[in-house]
Amino acid sequence: MQRQVETPVGDVLLRPQKLEDVKYIEAYLFDSDPNFLESIGFKKGVFTDRDSFRSRIEDRIKNTSEGELPVMMMAEFQGRAISHTWLEMGEETSNAHFHIYESGLRGKGLGEILFKNALEILMDAHGVRRVIIEPKATNQRMIRLMEKCGFENQGTSIYENPQVGELEAIRFVFEK
Repeated sequence: MQRQVETPVGDVLLRPQKLEDVKYIEAYLFDSDPNFLESIGFKKGVFTDRDSFRSRIEDRIKNTSEGELPVMMMAEFQGRAISHTWLEMGEETSNAHFHIYESGLRGKGLGEILFKNALEILMDAHGVRRVIIEPKATNQRMIRLMEKCGFENQGTSIYENPQVGELEAIRFVFEK
């Protein structure tokens, strides 16, 4: 379940998550500019308890049974995790999440390559045929990425989530 991909910044390895990746996810969510996190849909101040967050993510990774397929693919560049693509598995439809951790790597053409490849690996591994992603309606980078990746825009929706509060989002659907 690994794939080496060529990107504008160099070769990146797509691979399943590991315990040592938790520090990169944690740093992204706790140390990023709160205004940036809010701009992509997270409610200000939602990430406050690092220890609890770290434990929850570590437990999720540890509790993945041997032989069980991962639901999160990491993008590794120069020995560090720089991005993840995560599928929240559903019966008929799965929800996808995609993040590039380092601000200096955003806007460089990585998103389309990393997301498309990681999503393909996860969808094929799990037999998923339909994926939904709902970026904040003002998150233009993610909206452009979804369009480039062949997702169909199904209009605006409003939903409530503990991590984001009430969010106006654009619903994008991809079907194989």
